[in-house]
Amino acid sequence: MQFKLSPREKKLLALLAVVIGSYLWYQVFWENLWPRYQELKKDHEHFLVIDLDLAHQ
Repeated sequence: MQFKLSPREKKLLALLAVVIGSYLWYQVFWENLWPRYQELKKDHEHFLVIDLDLAHQ
């Protein structure tokens, strides 16, 4: 049993895939990884300042 999709249906499926992919990207990257990256970056800058202070002593 084969399904034949019209060009319009293929475009709608592609659009649906883009919407779902964008939503998943937002959930994974923006809500979970981006705040963690900012936190690690801030901690890293803090440790760099400590290292520079220790190097000058």
